[in-house]
Amino acid sequence: MAKYSINYSCGHTGVEQLYGPGKERARHIEWAEKSALCPECYAAKRAADRAAEIEKEKAAAKISASQLTDAGVVLHPLRGSDKQITWATDIRAKLMADPNYGWAVKAVAEAAGEKALESKYWIDRRSRIDSNWMIMAMPGNWSDAWTAKDAHEANAVWMILRSALGNDMVSVDRMIAALAKLAIIPVGDKPVATDSNTMDRVNWLVRSWSHTGLVESLTAKIEAQAAAVKPAIERAAELSSAREELSAAVRDRRDAESMRREAAHDMEQAANLKRLADETRQKAVADIDAQAMIIGALGTIVGATWRVTSILDGGTRVYAVNDRAEGKEFSAASWQAAHRAWIEIENHKQTV
Repeated sequence: MAKYSINYSCGHTGVEQLYGPGKERARHIEWAEKSALCPECYAAKRAADRAAEIEKEKAAAKISASQLTDAGVVLHPLRGSDKQITWATDIRAKLMADPNYGWAVKAVAEAAGEKALESKYWIDRRSRIDSNWMIMAMPGNWSDAWTAKDAHEANAVWMILRSALGNDMVSVDRMIAALAKLAIIPVGDKPVATDSNTMDRVNWLVRSWSHTGLVESLTAKIEAQAAAVKPAIERAAELSSAREELSAAVRDRRDAESMRREAAHDMEQAANLKRLADETRQKAVADIDAQAMIIGALGTIVGATWRVTSILDGGTRVYAVNDRAEGKEFSAASWQAAHRAWIEIENHKQTV
């Protein structure tokens, strides 16, 4: 251990106490004389850099505040010391003007009421990540309007669903199966919204949504898909009929060889149309079968109407009750057949 006089790169001289082997000390002295600043110059440089950064942040905050004001956002005066107010005002403007989650910041601040008028409120939340703002902005009651509003809000809804159900749970039918199970679990008390209990808040939101219309909303999407298949089946039938009429006209005008060629061509087209119709019908049946495997689905067995009350064993069985409150378990295949039978009866009633 020894003290050394060092001529720093800034031109000032200082004394440092160095430790370690002689080679390490010599290496440090060489580096300090070529690249290092003396303590006073180093402190001054850090202060200047920080001041420049602060000015840059203030300029950006002023632009953000101006944009918010132009958009009709009312920025109420904050309370606190002059230094706190200046800092918190910049933080608030920057957060609210963020293009991805500014809407969530505004919603959370509005819900916070008087608390959001304290400078400390914004200073304490200056480092909060965007997903936490979005999670805290979401109310507990499901609303289809969320997915029809701003794209950022719709994305937040699906982000929360995937986070709670698993990132691979992206298809609507798989979500319905998982959410139907949550719909029979008590919601429980709403967790206090903090940055440290993000998943508790996410799980509570999804449970609450499952009880307030989310399952029905997604089920409606499935039903809409099934309805969209029906015109394709009808169109396939129309095309098949038109092709047959065209083939008949061609056979009347051409000789036998031409008729055979046209017939072969027509058969190929008919096969394609039949395959399309079969695929369309299979898709329709699959969609109907998916509808059968949700809570509340109806089925007809030996003339009696049954209703699903529970999905069992990961969707391989269901438990249903009839009008006489008698309960029974059914395999997925037998219940799906019962559901199709119920649909056929209902369709027949509508045509009578």
